[in-house]
Amino acid sequence: PGVSPISDAGAQLAVEQIRLAADQQDLSDNLFTLMRAYFAVGALFAVRGVMAQGLFGFSNGRVRPEVEKLRFSLSLPSCFRIARSRRGTFRGSPPPDGGAVQVPLWTALHSRPPSDVLVSPIIIDGAVTLLLYAQGEPGGRINDLAASKMRQVCDALGHSLVRLAG
Repeated sequence: PGVSPISDAGAQLAVEQIRLAADQQDLSDNLFTLMRAYFAVGALFAVRGVMAQGLFGFSNGRVRPEVEKLRFSLSLPSCFRIARSRRGTFRGSPPPDGGAVQVPLWTALHSRPPSDVLVSPIIIDGAVTLLLYAQGEPGGRINDLAASKMRQVCDALGHSLVRLAG
């Protein structure tokens, strides 16, 4: 299965569905429906202190449970460390010195090393609590519209998590 073409209206609807999710399951379903539609490969990581723990991953239209076994330090060089320290989206070539984190991720996702990745933080109460990871089609770039909407997706996700917890 390939990545679907993205329209601005479709992306905005997906963001609103995440923002208005009825419960945690609805939130997860909406997030991963959007991720699978817009990206060929994706994963979600929980951040606890300096550690990241894999929660979910997919590639080639399949769930990749191996991602759930991944745990790594965000002090190690990687695209994840950059996104967390910037408190903003990292997009581009994965840093060459990030192999200790990135190679096990690509192995778990059954993916070749990508030329373009996106890592976006979800910030709640001033802290980075989750990191979303995405790749485009093998060897290709991430769709610019999808990349531009990730800040809205992350804001909607954080909003819903706080609302559902409250």
